Amino acid sequence: MKRILILYLLLLPVAFFGTLLFDNFNIYAVQNFPRTELRFSLTERTRITSITTYHWNYGNGEQPGTLSLRDQSGNHFGPWQAYAESGQGGVPNTYWIVTPDIILNPGTYTLQDSSHMTWSWNAWTNGLGMAKIEGEPVKAETKKGAFFGFGVGKKSETRPEQQPSSNQEMPEGQIEQTVYPSSFEQTIPLENGISVRIPGNTLKKETKLTVKKPDYTSDMRDDDFDFLELAG
Repeated sequence: MKRILILYLLLLPVAFFGTLLFDNFNIYAVQNFPRTELRFSLTERTRITSITTYHWNYGNGEQPGTLSLRDQSGNHFGPWQAYAESGQGGVPNTYWIVTPDIILNPGTYTLQDSSHMTWSWNAWTNGLGMAKIEGEPVKAETKKGAFFGFGVGKKSETRPEQQPSSNQEMPEGQIEQTVYPSSFEQTIPLENGISVRIPGNTLKKETKLTVKKPDYTSDMRDDDFDFLELAG
C-alpha cells in the first residue's frame, strides 16, 4: 500500500504540470547574477506549460518581474508576468513562476529573467540561473483544407483562449488571441505555421489579435502556380 501511495505522489507533478524539460535546481548555497545564458533545446513541437526561476537574493527574495524566451533567430516570446512563492525558511518571492501555455517549434531557446542581478546560481548549475521548465509534446491531428484551403490543414486541437464564449459563437475559421504590451519584440504563433511578429513598444494596451478566414474570390488565385491567399 505504501509503495502505491509513493508512486501516485511522484506522478502528480507530471499529471498536473507536464513533462520536465529542464531542471537544474539543487540544495546547495547560491549566489546572484548568473555568468552564462541559460539555453535549452526542443526536438519536437512542444507546449510550454510552466517556467520557474529562483531568486534567493541572500535571504531577501525579489518582487516578481517577467520571464521570456528568445529563439536562435532572435525572436522573442513573452514576456510573461510571474507570480511568486516563498522558499526556504518562508522567505517570500524566491520562486518566480509563469504559465505561458505557448507552443514552440523544435530549436534552441534562451530563457531571460527580468531580474538577472538577483537570479540564483551556483557551481552545480555550471554558471546558469536556476530554472525548471515543464511542457508536453504537441501531437495534433490535421484536417486537410478545413480552414486555409488547398493542401493546408487545420489542427484539430484548439487552444483554451481560442474557444468561443458560451454566449457568443466565434465565426468558423476564425482565431482570436489576446496580446499584451511589451518592450520586447513578440512572435505570436498561431495555427498552421502562421505567426505574427509585433515589434517592441508597439502596443499601448491589451489588444485582441484576430485571424479570420478570407472571402475567396477569383482575383485571389494565381492560376499559374495555384496560389491562394491563406488568411486575413
